[in-house]
Amino acid sequence: MYDDDAFMALIKAKGLKLAAVAKAMGIKRSSLYRKRKGESDFSRSEIQRFSEFVGIADVAFIFFARKVS
Repeated sequence: MYDDDAFMALIKAKGLKLAAVAKAMGIKRSSLYRKRKGESDFSRSEIQRFSEFVGIADVAFIFFARKVS
């Protein structure tokens, strides 16, 4: 399960803008918004491009976070 809090914390820690993240992932900013809100899923290639853009090899903690009930 995707963790938007972790995603946004990393973006802020790196000093990045969402528009730049979307561009690096190869998607429009509106698509990134929909994916963040759970309306659609991130593809493997988008996750890989994000990982390369932020310089962190393992971003599974964001995109495959365990759901705690």
